[in-house]
Amino acid sequence: MHLFKNKMKPQLLILASFITFCMLISCDESTENAFNNASRADSVQKIDQVSKDLVSEVIKSIPSPVEMSTLIKEVEKDYSSSWLNPTTNISRYNSNYKKAVNIGIYGTDLGYINIYNEKQDAILYLNTMTQLAEELRIGHFFDYKTIKRLATNSTNLDSMLYITTSSYDKMNTYLQDQNRGNLSMMMLTGGWLEALYIATEVGLKNKSPDLIEKIGEQKVVLAQIMILLKFYNSDPQVAKLLEKLVKLNVIYDGISIIIVYKEPTVEMINGIPMVTDNSTTEVKITEDDIIKINELVKNVRKDIIS
Repeated sequence: MHLFKNKMKPQLLILASFITFCMLISCDESTENAFNNASRADSVQKIDQVSKDLVSEVIKSIPSPVEMSTLIKEVEKDYSSSWLNPTTNISRYNSNYKKAVNIGIYGTDLGYINIYNEKQDAILYLNTMTQLAEELRIGHFFDYKTIKRLATNSTNLDSMLYITTSSYDKMNTYLQDQNRGNLSMMMLTGGWLEALYIATEVGLKNKSPDLIEKIGEQKVVLAQIMILLKFYNSDPQVAKLLEKLVKLNVIYDGISIIIVYKEPTVEMINGIPMVTDNSTTEVKITEDDIIKINELVKNVRKDIIS
């Protein structure tokens, strides 16, 4: 059993609001019946409006591909393309679902590639992402030239993170406005699953406490993603993916994340009071937990990329 203590993470701070939201929209039969009795058009409009805001919050709470890859590189010095989804698989993606979820996967792969400064692979994966985006009619949200320049220069990680996050946020808003929010969620979920897959592969190999802790913290993110996916459960592909995430959630139920409250401190800096949150989190997770998460995510990923 591993016990990790760290400053409380931002994603944990918004957990309470998601629990409250879940109670309001999906945890009792009367709410579900109310949605069923409303007209489908009104329901879709309400769902898209609420989920648009929530997706933005989840985007902010999920570790970015660059952030996760930076942590991975601190543990694993050698680059391994074997962990990535081969770009040759793109010919298999004939449905909008497959295209969207693999844009997310390739996006995470691009973040990993960039950290290791593998320029040729970076261009290859960026081209693949762009092709899928064009096929989904969201290619105009990719600033291809800028991202290509940043993806081939590992010193511009902050800029690349900003550009890619901004692009995704714009795509999400557009897809929500076009009543295609299910595709936005597929991109988000695909990227997150790929990051979790690579992290567990490296975590099992190197037994890094920091990386294992990060894997444990994904319990919170998983709960958020599942809430959002329920909005689009009428989509058979979303429903199928959600069933698999429910199984992943069962594994995460055995992982404890405890918030330990500590009084904040106030420090005057240049005459401005700065408040430091001294609360910490304790993540209780075992190697067996990591093995189970890795096996399940590997199977889910295999179905997605094939």
